Amino acid sequence: MKRVPSRPLPLRIVPAETRRELVRFFRFPRAVYRGDPNWVEPILADRLAKVDPGRNPFWRTAERRLWMALRGGAVAGTIAAVHDRRSNEALHRSSGSFGFFECLDDPEAAVLLVDTAAAWLAARGLTAMRGPFNPSADDEPGILVEGFDSLPAVMEAHSPPYYARLLEGSGLRKHQDMFARLLVRPPGNHPFLEDAAPRLRRAIEIAERRERGVVIRTLDRRRWDADIRIACRLFNAALAYLPEHVPVSEEEFLAMAEGLRPILDDEMALLAEVNGRPAGFGLIVPDVNQALRHVHGRLGPVGLLRFLHHRRFIDRASFKIMMVAPEFQDRFVEVLILARLGEAVWRKGYREVDISMTGDENWKSNRIQERTGPRVYRRYRIYQKDLTPPKGGCA
Repeated sequence: MKRVPSRPLPLRIVPAETRRELVRFFRFPRAVYRGDPNWVEPILADRLAKVDPGRNPFWRTAERRLWMALRGGAVAGTIAAVHDRRSNEALHRSSGSFGFFECLDDPEAAVLLVDTAAAWLAARGLTAMRGPFNPSADDEPGILVEGFDSLPAVMEAHSPPYYARLLEGSGLRKHQDMFARLLVRPPGNHPFLEDAAPRLRRAIEIAERRERGVVIRTLDRRRWDADIRIACRLFNAALAYLPEHVPVSEEEFLAMAEGLRPILDDEMALLAEVNGRPAGFGLIVPDVNQALRHVHGRLGPVGLLRFLHHRRFIDRASFKIMMVAPEFQDRFVEVLILARLGEAVWRKGYREVDISMTGDENWKSNRIQERTGPRVYRRYRIYQKDLTPPKGGCA
């Protein structure tokens, strides 16, 4: 990673709007992560789709602006500002967010980027800015503050160690931490139940003896939309107790699921029913970042061949989500889903399981994870900055 020259060139901010500018925007991180063996370059087409109002349903109720900081003629950093109207309406607040923050170790450029995003949001009457989110709170939240020597799992961000210093030096403060945990399979080829933590093993044994009305099934690809809509309703119901949860629309949930569809393993995408009623779901995916790190952001013919070659050697799975509707949370549904998922992971030979991401406010999920053995191996931080709306109009 390059530092800025001792006598820096003039700095200016420019918007990224055209396709050519957006490609430059999303290719810039190569300068930041050059030499970092744990950075997995995002697929350019995926990045462009994230900010495309015609392809990402998130933008139907949100607006954004993207900028690059240029020092001389070279990009020194990037940022996006996002005004999510639906989120503000749901939470009765006036907050904006920033995302796609990437920067050389250049404090002046970082301040310019953050101030530009903050001013754009403040001009829209917003009073706080949080982030980074890429672009919504469910997309790669936070910057990495611990675990720089580890490979991020699929759908996780990666950051150099100095980002926290740059953001804090730009007037941002900690809002929330989020955790990725790692479960390492013990040596040998024992059954999952034998390797499970004692507390979890006892819970599984009790659940299997007592619970007769729970049926666990795999997601049905023949009725994909219907099953994903069921999962969306369960997701929103399970998280309704969190004070800052904004219900995800079925359209957004379908779009997120479609992005995962090519890597889904049917045996690790499960729905639970209690007496025929949807009760919960759980999802573990192969950690394709272990293969994507070898394609360098390109999935053309050569990149695809590289991906398919390295995909055969994936030995880490990523536990992305498990949700149970409140009315079924005392029926051992979570435990039975965990048992089925664990059996599938063990049977397929994965040696590690990434569990991500859990916010520090989600005490239910954190309590379960702390009791069942995985350790925190990556910590992410979401920052906040108070804004003072100007008296004038929008910028």
